Amino acid sequence: STKTTTIIATLQFLQIVRPVLALIESPTLKQNTVAENEFVAASLKALEFTPYTAMDSLPALTGLDLAEMQIPSIDNPFGPSGTSIAETTNSGGGENGKVTVDARTGVLSTLTMSKPILPGKGIGNNLLWSVGSMQDSDDIHGQHHDLEKISQAAVRNWFDENQSLLGINSKNELFSPGRTRTAIHGNGDMIQMSIRRTFKGIPVVGSRATATIKMGNLINIGLESWGTIPDDFGIDPKLSEDDAFEVLSEFSGRDYVRGRENCKPELQIIALATGVEEVSTDSSLSSVSSVNGVFDGLKLTDFHEADRLQLRGHRNLGKSERAGSNHNDVDNKFENIGDGYTYSLVWKICPIFFGQAQEIMEGYVDAHTSKIYSFLDKVDYFNAKGSVYPISNDGQGADGTLQQDWPMPYMTVGSELTTTGGNYNQAGNVTAKLSGEYVEMRDFCNSQNVAEVTQTDGINWGGNAARASSNADCEVPGFGDDSNTHASRTGFYELNKMKEIARSRLPKNNWLKGQLVAKMNRENSCNAYWNGSTVNFYREGSGCGNTGEIAAVFDHEWGHGMDANDVNGGIAFPSGEGIADLYSALRLNDSCIGRGFYNDGRKCATGGECKICTGVRDIDQAEKKNGGPWTHTMSNNKCGSSVHCIGVVYSEAVWDLYKRKLQQGQFNYDENTALEIVTRLTYIAAGNINTWFTGPPTFSGCGSQSGYRAYLEADDDDGDLTNGTPHMSAIFEAFNDHEIACPTYQIPVFDSGCPNNPQTQPEITATP
Repeated sequence: STKTTTIIATLQFLQIVRPVLALIESPTLKQNTVAENEFVAASLKALEFTPYTAMDSLPALTGLDLAEMQIPSIDNPFGPSGTSIAETTNSGGGENGKVTVDARTGVLSTLTMSKPILPGKGIGNNLLWSVGSMQDSDDIHGQHHDLEKISQAAVRNWFDENQSLLGINSKNELFSPGRTRTAIHGNGDMIQMSIRRTFKGIPVVGSRATATIKMGNLINIGLESWGTIPDDFGIDPKLSEDDAFEVLSEFSGRDYVRGRENCKPELQIIALATGVEEVSTDSSLSSVSSVNGVFDGLKLTDFHEADRLQLRGHRNLGKSERAGSNHNDVDNKFENIGDGYTYSLVWKICPIFFGQAQEIMEGYVDAHTSKIYSFLDKVDYFNAKGSVYPISNDGQGADGTLQQDWPMPYMTVGSELTTTGGNYNQAGNVTAKLSGEYVEMRDFCNSQNVAEVTQTDGINWGGNAARASSNADCEVPGFGDDSNTHASRTGFYELNKMKEIARSRLPKNNWLKGQLVAKMNRENSCNAYWNGSTVNFYREGSGCGNTGEIAAVFDHEWGHGMDANDVNGGIAFPSGEGIADLYSALRLNDSCIGRGFYNDGRKCATGGECKICTGVRDIDQAEKKNGGPWTHTMSNNKCGSSVHCIGVVYSEAVWDLYKRKLQQGQFNYDENTALEIVTRLTYIAAGNINTWFTGPPTFSGCGSQSGYRAYLEADDDDGDLTNGTPHMSAIFEAFNDHEIACPTYQIPVFDSGCPNNPQTQPEITATP
């Protein structure tokens, strides 16, 4: 017989029920490292600021009225049209639509509409699956792969039939193999699509098309950083990839390891903003080149001080838009719009230099001229100043002290995995590892080995009650092995729980189904980071606590991985720190990011001076002394290049949606209901966001997949944004308070839902 054994995997580890991660900028973090000369050209950096203009319709789109959409059959999803749709009654792909235009080029940026494109329950959707291809919609919605192909075919048809009206060449530049990512939520009620652009087979960096289908209706089409690439644009490089490596080697002043790199060298095309004056770096950099000595641009440390007004506040970029032009003045839209982008063929390379530590350096080198457009460390860091003492075991209540006997979820025990509650079936003597289907802990206290323990009828990993020894980072309970540390046990529990929550929200995301490797007790201090594939945590030292013993640090660094592996497939702009903070804060229900980070009485100051938070920032505006929202304007004026500071703009907006807009006023939800709504919206909306906000304040949420638009799309319940969403007014108020919504003349704001709802509970009488 078998018996069920609860692994008393006594986590005797620093389990923090509601602690939060501490993240601050350290100006000395990268000194004397390969990353100390990080660099970006001003014309490339300027693309983070996209000026938009809005109108009811483009001249070319005025008569947009698509014929009946024909969807290919499941057996031939990319074949001829006319085999699947039985009926359609909607006549207008663009009627009642609202248009946002990239003011640099005049190309459509966003088109909001309600166009039935797949069978569904959206407004005006009478489409049916054809007989013989899909027996019924419930069955096909359960077939993720088939629905993914069918939805891509439908969107591809839409673009191909309207490319001339949109002013693009979709047939040649969209839907190249392997360049489309699709997320299907629920039973197909919402489909998000990201289609990366290519030109003559070469990827165009940062340029893509997006599509959102809700209840079968195409509700949003977007084009990002899209300008016309000349037909005669040369795609044959003059520099070899070896030449590009030499250029970066001389620029950095370090030799590189031949035959080793962190990414495969690739030819790409980058867009550059016109009308932006490059700011030269110091002479020691500008004089170095293996080819022609061109290194004009700016260091990241100097960027915002030198160019903040030009690139964030100045709107006369190229021929894009006359300074002071009126967004409502439709008559003057096109006379000021021109070619706002130029393009360059570049080598993307990621050399490994001698003396390089955890950095992952990525460079863009012009394949014709050798000009460097960027040289960046792509690691997303957790970091602290040397004078700070970040700790997680602050002794404040149960969530700040050691907790005993917590279950170890999804852990390898013998030949099986434990359940979420730490249970397994195998009796007798078994060996357990801090490794499983979803998480593996590798500890530098024991040469990156995974902790193992062999016990009988139950596994107890043990753990000392306090970090008392002089080598507390590598302190072990006396059994298992030298990898059985506080950090490894804490991380195994928290990362498994974080991934379990995310899988319940995004069950079709393949990254969440894979194993995440966490590297604990790295021989450094004051840091933790996501490096593109693993999460990494440091030991105590230099005034910092062990970053692998704080639950929120795990959640935040995991959040970077989630951001990099969603529909968009990359870290969001202008800061990926805000969404990482949100994943952590919503998981732990605490706006103070890093409670106990300061233990000397100091309060946080990033994104506003805090009242009581002893972490490094608080994303609740009520908990800061300024007493108001951290706006886009305030970020421009005070954040400089700090991505942690910039991220507070939108993380605070989403927290306001949860804590105020939904718990007060007309909605008046209880805390649990509001938390569930915002958590659901965040996991869905964040997936296809490339740029949370860009452009001038108050208009910076009008991009095709801005944070504001993405939350509205996630909230929509009938496939038509133009008639509102259930919580539209709350979402608008939260984002508009922070100057990252979109004006109401473009997307009217009102709450939808069932009309004439009953106001009293029904009385039911039962007769025996």
